[in-house]
Parts: sequence; C-alpha cells; structure tokens
Amino acid sequence: MGAATIEEYLAGFPDDVRAIIVRARYAVRAALPDANERISYGMIRFDTAGGHAVFLGGWKSHLGMYPVPVTKGKLEHELSLYRATKDTLHFRYDSTMPFELLGRAAGFAAARA
Repeated sequence: MGAATIEEYLAGFPDDVRAIIVRARYAVRAALPDANERISYGMIRFDTAGGHAVFLGGWKSHLGMYPVPVTKGKLEHELSLYRATKDTLHFRYDSTMPFELLGRAAGFAAARA
C-alpha cells in the first residue's frame, strides 16, 4: 500500500530528490494558494474549487506534472522542453529544475480545470 499522507510520500524519497519535490510543491502552492493537497493515485494532488488542478509525482529520474494541457505562445514554447506527452511534463532531476515554470504551468492547468 502506498503513502497515506504527503509527509509519508515525501519520506519515501532520497534526500536530494525529496528537496526537489518539496520545492516544486511550494512553487505549485504559490501558484494555487487556495488549493487543498492530498495523496491520490500515489502522487500529490492539488484540488481547487473548480476540480483537480494538477498532480506532482516523483519517479526514478524525473518529477512528473499532470495534466498540463497544451497552450500556445511563449508558455508552450517553454513547456515544450519538458513535454513527455500531450498533457504530461517531465522534469529530470539531473537538470536545473525550473521551479518558476512549474508554478506557471500549475496556474495554467488550474485555470483550464
């Protein structure tokens, strides 16, 4: 059985990965200050009044963000570097983590939920 709380979820990662996930969580929370957080589908889920906004999931080599719909313009150009599928973003742990972009992507996703 998986983690029941966010604290249990985070405790399951090595220190370096946990630090990245925590900073990513703060970036999403800054973009979605009224969102409620919980564990769902084995990931951190941010729920807004309009429905679920975004999931953050830590994996072996990357942090995933789901769903982030395709947009246009500058934001999509920036996100295209991290797009794994149509509405999935993968941020590799061995690269510089774009925390500010994570927050903007979460805000965009929430506005589309």
